[in-house]
Amino acid sequence: MRHTIREATTALLLQKPWYGTFASGIRWRESESCSTMGVYVHRDGSIQGVFNPQFLDKLSMLELMGVIMHEVDHVVRLHTCRRFGRHPEIWNIAADMIINGTEKQPHIKLSQKGVEKEALPKGCIYNAFESEITTEAAFEKLCA
Repeated sequence: MRHTIREATTALLLQKPWYGTFASGIRWRESESCSTMGVYVHRDGSIQGVFNPQFLDKLSMLELMGVIMHEVDHVVRLHTCRRFGRHPEIWNIAADMIINGTEKQPHIKLSQKGVEKEALPKGCIYNAFESEITTEAAFEKLCA
C-alpha cells in the first residue's frame, strides 16, 4: 500500500509540527527521472518536491515521514543554494551524510507507538566523518 505524501505530512504536523508545517509548503510532483525524492528551491522562493512513485511504494509511513523530514532539512540548511559550482552528485552525498547523522547517532528520528526510532529507509547514506563537520568539509573529504 502506498502511503501518500499528504498523509505523511499530516502525520508530521501532529508529531513534529515544525517539520510538518514546513513540509506543507512544498509542492510535490511525480518524476520518473528522480530515483527517490528531492527538492528544488526556485528563484521566486517556492519549493518544488519530486518523487519517484516506485520509491514511495517501498516505504513504510514512518520511513516516508523521515524522508520528508530529510528533504525539509536540505532546504533549511540551504544545500540547494550553497552548492555553487561543486559536483552535484558528490555535493548531495555530502549533504545527505550531514543531515542523516551517523549510524550510531542518526538525526532523523520519529516516535512509533511511544518508542523513538530511526526513521530513514535501509540503504541511506550516513556520515562517515566526525560528527561536527560541515557539508563543505564533507564534500572536500569525499573529493580527496
